[in-house]
Amino acid sequence: MQHHYGLGTRICPAAGKKAPEMAAGRLHEVLKFAWDEFNTELLFGDLGCMYPLARDQMEFFKAEISRAYTSLETIMVVKCSYWSRLPWLLCALALVDEDEARVFAGRIIEAFNQDPRPPPVHHQITWNLMRPGSPFRIELELFHAGKPRLQCSDYFLFWIAVFRFLPIVETTIEEKHSRASLAAKAHHLGLTRISLSNRLPLLERLLAREPGKLDAFLHCFEATRKLTQVPSDFGFEAHLSFSSRPAPPFWKYPKLLADVMYHKSVCFNEFCFFYSGCCLCRQTFELHCLEV
Repeated sequence: MQHHYGLGTRICPAAGKKAPEMAAGRLHEVLKFAWDEFNTELLFGDLGCMYPLARDQMEFFKAEISRAYTSLETIMVVKCSYWSRLPWLLCALALVDEDEARVFAGRIIEAFNQDPRPPPVHHQITWNLMRPGSPFRIELELFHAGKPRLQCSDYFLFWIAVFRFLPIVETTIEEKHSRASLAAKAHHLGLTRISLSNRLPLLERLLAREPGKLDAFLHCFEATRKLTQVPSDFGFEAHLSFSSRPAPPFWKYPKLLADVMYHKSVCFNEFCFFYSGCCLCRQTFELHCLEV
């Protein structure tokens, strides 16, 4: 796989492409299978022999484990319930088992026919594919009636391929966090660089829209480009974190500055008189940023 996709490839490129299985409810089946395996091991396997418990303790333990399983199952049902609705249910058409996919084809037609109205009643994808007389709808009804999947039209098979290789992520935010974490691990990036990479496009659009602010931005950048100058710029150079001798090394400045600015420094109780000054400096800085 590394020879084909290049060095550094650690996972299969098809990993995460489980939309058909999610639409078919396989995740709940996997959870039930894991629970049955654990329960059998607990009652009859080595797990129960390794940690012998009294009868009342074992009953209590089993009840707590059952409660945990019920809670986990309920959370999964709630968070994955959208897979049983259109347009996500369309992904079940790409199941490997053609007979099972044909059963879901009937469910899809039935779900759409309950209220066959255009958006916003249905998603735009659902309406484009399932509206009466559409090419996909015609092929779907033929497939549900028994037509082999490979004999369906190329348009129908194209959408089946799309559903088959659709990546699944719980939320959009978690996808962004996951990509950022993987990139940071692969390229040894710090949180500052990731944060800046998210904000630089906003800055580029601002300067493109209002080029007159470029000079003011460069002035601010020049004034703060040296971290050792930031304490004096904000007025807390007398703080013990910066006035102690020897001076802190350069690589410690980002954390020290963040701790002092947001009042998380270990010396804050001893230097509480800096509170109003730090707040004033921060407000002045934020106001200046808004003006810029």
